[in-house]
Amino acid sequence: MEQSRREIDSINREILELIQKRFFWVLKISKKKNKLKFKIEDKKREKQILDYVSKISFKKFLEYNLVLFFNIINISKCLQYDKLYSSKIRKIEKTKNRKVYTIAAFSIEREFFVKRFQFKRILQFKTSFKALESLKNDESDFLIYNSKILNLKEILKEKKLKLYLNCKIEFKGSTYYIVSKKIYVGVGEYLVCLNLTVERSILEILNILTTIHLKKAYIEKLYILKENINYFKICVIFKIKVLNREKIFLLLKTLSCSCKKLEIINIYKIKRL
Repeated sequence: MEQSRREIDSINREILELIQKRFFWVLKISKKKNKLKFKIEDKKREKQILDYVSKISFKKFLEYNLVLFFNIINISKCLQYDKLYSSKIRKIEKTKNRKVYTIAAFSIEREFFVKRFQFKRILQFKTSFKALESLKNDESDFLIYNSKILNLKEILKEKKLKLYLNCKIEFKGSTYYIVSKKIYVGVGEYLVCLNLTVERSILEILNILTTIHLKKAYIEKLYILKENINYFKICVIFKIKVLNREKIFLLLKTLSCSCKKLEIINIYKIKRL
């Protein structure tokens, strides 16, 4: 048994050397693609690789080999996206100035929110309609409201307005929601809910799962919403720790390139870090 394990360790070293060599050439090609303004993803090339793997594989290992190479292709794409966007992220971080957000508030404990979130500009409105109009007209970045007093779901249906839940706070027996028109992400632990339209293939779903796992995110739920002959529409909910706010947008960018359509349902902060 020990002899067999030593053999496996030796093979593992060889595999690792070859995979790292492959990554080196992938990045070399990626630079050329970038110069020529080609897309990172090349479905035709991916099909060529998987067809070749099918031809040279032993029948009893065929399925496993396809899954293995599908993951290698996916990891190679993630590597290229990381390399391409990491320099852009560094530039953003160097030039970024902290924004002072304007908050539209309705029926809240003002002092608590000023202390807890260091909000400097809180506009207190007497009616929910005026608070919502302030957010709708981009006069405010966020809306804070008491869920006991305001049922926002009904109003949003009426006005056909899409809002994202940023945070939920329990205070003095009341539940407060912070919502916005745009997605704002800071440092913290987030619950991300996405609807993805992917090709009707277990490999495509594996592709999505691998991409999420590579970013150290943990899947809470995955279920099929709709299916037809060609596509699955799936809902994925996962937890991710965000120490760099641009990294989560890089993950979403990578995922959007791995599927036919990506729809953000919510990115919701569950924990401050």
